Amino acid sequence: MNFEELKHALSEISEAANQDAVLTLDSGLPGPTVSVVALTHGNEVTGVVTAQRVLQGLRDGALKQRSGRLQIVLANYEILQEADDFDDLVRFKFEDMNRIWAKPGGVEHEHLAKERIRPYIEQSDHVIDLHSTNRASTAIGILMGYEAGRIDAMRRHLDTPYVLLEAEKFLNGMSLVEFHQNTRKNGLSLVIEAGQHFDFTTIETNVDNTVNLLKHLDILEGSPTDLAEQPKVLRVYASGIAQTAGKAISWKYSDNPEGFDFVETGTHICDLNGEAVVVDRDTYIVMQQVEALHAGKEMYYLAAEV
Repeated sequence: MNFEELKHALSEISEAANQDAVLTLDSGLPGPTVSVVALTHGNEVTGVVTAQRVLQGLRDGALKQRSGRLQIVLANYEILQEADDFDDLVRFKFEDMNRIWAKPGGVEHEHLAKERIRPYIEQSDHVIDLHSTNRASTAIGILMGYEAGRIDAMRRHLDTPYVLLEAEKFLNGMSLVEFHQNTRKNGLSLVIEAGQHFDFTTIETNVDNTVNLLKHLDILEGSPTDLAEQPKVLRVYASGIAQTAGKAISWKYSDNPEGFDFVETGTHICDLNGEAVVVDRDTYIVMQQVEALHAGKEMYYLAAEV
């Protein structure tokens, strides 16, 4: 996919959206309100292409709405809208939009964007927030809340090798989906990490996952597909936070950390901020970073199988 095609995907949604950059598709029938959020981070662009493909499917009849309302929410979309090439894309302009949901409103760009979409998130019964990773990674589901029915739905319908639970406890700030979970505790509050930024081979799986979950939530017609191989469900129990930007971490267990690396109890995994980190249980190391983009950046999550 070239940059012009990416910009077209954005314009196809934004031209049909309202003044808040939200496109609402109302079936006219009773049912839930589900928001699919794209571009919470300005450089995580596979989400907007995924949302465009779902919209195309509804327009050409390949997909049909069953009930309720589907909202396509363009979050920090101005970064892509104003860019001329992939090199212009950044995670945020002023502050990480996915860490400020517990902060009072401000006048900076991401705070204004947060307040613009807040009413739509608050009124959503379910939220699917589409992201990607800055390093090569498998697809990941990150589920808010520890409720058996939602976990079972992820095991049955989300085609990712792993689903993470309780990651929100270790973020350096409140994310959009955690805010939603606090607002609608019985709803699905989910991040789907597609894979690495600009890896457009991930879009097909991202679309399939989004459509499958929209069927599970009764927004789209058809029965959701049950997976032949279920994802591993992992509970996050710790994270590492960089105190400064730049080279905050030195990995010790591997010369080439890849993501979801498994290490046994007692392994010295890294030195972070000048201190040794040794795991006290069998552990998966998740979303490892090499350098901190900014002070307060999560450098890794540690998770154990449920």
